[in-house]
Amino acid sequence: DTSLFAEVLSPDYVTYDPFVPRGAGREGMQTLHSKFLGACASAEYQVLDALEQDNKLAVRFRVPYTLKNGHSSQILGISINHFRGGKAHRGWIMMRYGDSAKLA
Repeated sequence: DTSLFAEVLSPDYVTYDPFVPRGAGREGMQTLHSKFLGACASAEYQVLDALEQDNKLAVRFRVPYTLKNGHSSQILGISINHFRGGKAHRGWIMMRYGDSAKLA
């Protein structure tokens, strides 16, 4: 559900991802994730590890998914987010997208 981005990301959120451009701000994240989720029959974000220090949060995660055509795979990644005013302000993301890069 991409509506949660409004609760956790600041309006001027900036993402640094060397492989998939996400567009500007919170809206860019919502657009990218809406496109991905629209192609999926199922997808689940799973947190494998999380470390928090001061206003930073690092997460190692995986997203197993099945596309509407029945193809299944997973995305593995890490993210480091900087928070300001209780919301994520900047995020650095590195993922192994595999086949999902074609959906972005």
